[in-house]
Amino acid sequence: EHAVAALDHLPRDQHTIALGIEARLKLRVVLAPLADVPRMMRYLDEAGALAQQAGDQLMLARVNISRGAMLAHMGDIRGALSVSRMALDTMLAADDSVGVVGAAFALSQAMWYAGEFAAGAAVLEENLPHVRNERRLQGTMITTGTASAIYLCSLSSIHVRTGNLAAAAEAAREARAIAEATRRPFDLLAVAIYEGPLYLELGNIDAAIDVLETAMDIARTSDILVHIPFIARSLGRAYTRAGRLDEAETLLDSASDYATRHGLGGMRLLCGPPLALLRVQRDDPRALATCQATLEAARATGMRAVEAQALGTLGLYHARQPRPEASGGESEAETWLRRSVALADQLGMRPTALAVRTALADHLRNTGRLPEAAPLDDECAALRAAMGYDGSVSYPMPPPRSAPRDAVGSA
Repeated sequence: EHAVAALDHLPRDQHTIALGIEARLKLRVVLAPLADVPRMMRYLDEAGALAQQAGDQLMLARVNISRGAMLAHMGDIRGALSVSRMALDTMLAADDSVGVVGAAFALSQAMWYAGEFAAGAAVLEENLPHVRNERRLQGTMITTGTASAIYLCSLSSIHVRTGNLAAAAEAAREARAIAEATRRPFDLLAVAIYEGPLYLELGNIDAAIDVLETAMDIARTSDILVHIPFIARSLGRAYTRAGRLDEAETLLDSASDYATRHGLGGMRLLCGPPLALLRVQRDDPRALATCQATLEAARATGMRAVEAQALGTLGLYHARQPRPEASGGESEAETWLRRSVALADQLGMRPTALAVRTALADHLRNTGRLPEAAPLDDECAALRAAMGYDGSVSYPMPPPRSAPRDAVGSA
């Protein structure tokens, strides 16, 4: 910061402008892990203005990669998509391989938040040659990690969301190999964060908890605190599925508060569906309000995957409520569940579509509509087989933890 202030007092020319931009980009790498979002974004905005003043499109693209990566976590999905697309177009036109990797990652992350999973996977797969080259173990311009590891983690995450579990496992294996080779804390953290949801989809809850608690350990001991809410959204789900409901609620509440305090609106919203589901399962009087608030916020920010999950959770909430015997027609639970299935199908979220179809079939059976449940059962069986839920997809167990610690605590 002293360097930035000193440079601002020097005569403004191309050299001092370039130095000023570089200093601000380095501050982003320092401030982002600590979740000092307002100060970091101020420096990035200043760097962008300097790059525009200098007419340096490549430098502006570098700034926009950093801006896009953070805007998504902040919940400005449209902004993240816009600046990341501009950055990728510039880097592709310049044939800047390092820049392409950073921009493709930032854009795919924004698409993941937006629920544009097919487009996000296409961006990453089209640009894989820029990852699998002599710069494979090179650091990234937006974190302290390795570009290829983070890139492959993003690809695995998209495949988990769409239920392409074989491809998700393949990308995660490659990312894990890179992380084990570099031993960079950020690489080990990123891989653990994204392995957690993969283990959950494969039904290995214990492995998911183990690897996600490891991620929480790394985040705290390495001062990469910005990722705590991102870890919590998966670890909270894992605790819930393991029946550890008190721990799940403590973690999700704490992580949501942390994200709110630090301006990480997108990350906070990711914690909404697991917290809503937990409260529904506990018949918590706050359950309906949590579901409705999550749905409203998801629609406002354009996070359509969260919207699909919130719709399904609202359906589960209403399915647990007493229904008058004489009430005819489609129940409120059925309405919400069908809306969730429709949106999940549209977005290609097969795991969500499977879970909500299963809930809908159960609801129809519980209300005496057995013939309507049967076709849904067939659809669920087909989805399970297509995704590899039959045991055809496997993933290695996580490395043993050196010293297990309580992952729940103040975020």
